[in-house]
Amino acid sequence: MASCGRYRNLFKVYGVARAEAFAGDLFHEGGRTGGLDVTACARAVQAAQQAAAPGAKWAVQAWGANPRAELLRGLDPKHTLIEALVKNQSSGNVGCRAFGDIPWVWCELVNFGGKHGLCGGAPMVGALGRALDSPGGGTLAGLGFLSEGLETNPLIYELLAERLFQPRGKVVDRADLGAWLALYAARRYGLCTPAVHEGLSILLDSAYTHTRDQEGCFESVFCARPSWTARKTSTWSTAEPYYDPVLTLRAAQALLRAARETSALLARETFRYDLADAARQALADLARPLLSRAKEDPAARAAFVEAIARTEEVLAHEPRWRLDWHEARVRRQGGEAAARAWRRMVSTWTGRRGALNDYAHRQLAGMMGGYYRKRWETFFAGGEGLEARLAALDRDFEANGAPCAAPKGSLADAVDEALAFAQACHARWPAAFRFAPGTPWDLAAGKMTVDVTDQIGPAGLYEVEILWKSGPNALKIAKVELLENGRPVAEDAHAGYAGVRRDKNIYALRLPARAPGSPTYALRITGEGDGGDRSAGVAVIAPRSGM
Repeated sequence: MASCGRYRNLFKVYGVARAEAFAGDLFHEGGRTGGLDVTACARAVQAAQQAAAPGAKWAVQAWGANPRAELLRGLDPKHTLIEALVKNQSSGNVGCRAFGDIPWVWCELVNFGGKHGLCGGAPMVGALGRALDSPGGGTLAGLGFLSEGLETNPLIYELLAERLFQPRGKVVDRADLGAWLALYAARRYGLCTPAVHEGLSILLDSAYTHTRDQEGCFESVFCARPSWTARKTSTWSTAEPYYDPVLTLRAAQALLRAARETSALLARETFRYDLADAARQALADLARPLLSRAKEDPAARAAFVEAIARTEEVLAHEPRWRLDWHEARVRRQGGEAAARAWRRMVSTWTGRRGALNDYAHRQLAGMMGGYYRKRWETFFAGGEGLEARLAALDRDFEANGAPCAAPKGSLADAVDEALAFAQACHARWPAAFRFAPGTPWDLAAGKMTVDVTDQIGPAGLYEVEILWKSGPNALKIAKVELLENGRPVAEDAHAGYAGVRRDKNIYALRLPARAPGSPTYALRITGEGDGGDRSAGVAVIAPRSGM
């Protein structure tokens, strides 16, 4: 058959005599069947594969709704392997789909696009035995790695790699993970001091403990297309943190203390890389809180830009955190044209605005100081032709790249100064950095008056942030009131918007005096859904700094 010949032509292209496996999905991420008989299509494709390479496996990715049931019906289990992509680092897709009698492989998907950010589900990996006892577990053939980038989060990949060699039902609890951290540090750095273990333990319980299903890391808006309401960088990422940003700061401080106490650690490339990574994350976690104040507060705007500059200064000390180091690798393989293509991929992706813009962004020295900082400074300056000037920066970066900062002093000194700056930001804008689960509201359920008695202290000024969390509709807010014993005592009435896009969703309420005894307090939110009433979220209330 003709298609069999096309497969054999591929063997010539790749320089092999035959194929052991074929990878390629029909109607990946949806596609259009156009009335085709999907079962017959699957059967025909696999027949051509077997004619070209008898006994070869067809590796089919399970992602979203694929592979469809009608496609599975056309496959021969003896010559098929399903790669079940798992992005849910909170549960590991407990109760994942069943594939009948077709063998399948549980495949992690921690990283999307190679972007930087500390993330992973260490507790999920420890409890993976439970996830594998899901309905499709009977035909489980193994575990695999299928991330779009592997040069990030070495701790998670080491933990996953060890899991490959453990009994299927084994469950590793938090105490076991703590002991494992000591062994991991000793292997990676040559020794594990108390400060090293403290830093890694804090990360284990924050950035490395996903609490929800999301695509990769919690992205920093330093890399986002500049906007006053920017909440995320790439289209499909999450806009909400799942850990307290003060924890990444404390983790980086512990690792810095380890470096000061034990100088031998700084001689280890692996430790230097991880120290820079932890400091980078502590700075990256400043972005959203500072941007939420930047429009109204020039000091927050200046701190936002300074945080990008300090990230550049830290990363410039380590080759693998430098743009020019990565460009040199690419240039050796494909020359200057390849370097330009790589720069486009890790920034605009296509060279024009679209859904994939900044999908594979990187936090590298050169990009931070010479590209992202320029984008934000241009945006903050405003003026006529802003979009044209931002587009010109994109084109210039793709064509010419950006110089990396020359390292000044030592890595430890750069990290020390950066973390002192981050600490000062947390102290200056405490309400912005307050991490709390918030008090739930639900428009469809009519739950728009919520009890906050335990969150109200002395009289004074309180700040309330209305956050959307779920549902297809955002919330258009009209006003927020503070009720004392059921009666309004404070009100802020202005139009706000709580959704993926946020706009003026922070409200100021001044409690003039507390009623005697044990008064009750509630927030009453007045608003309507944007296009429907299926909108739910939380209200986060905190005393405003300087009240």
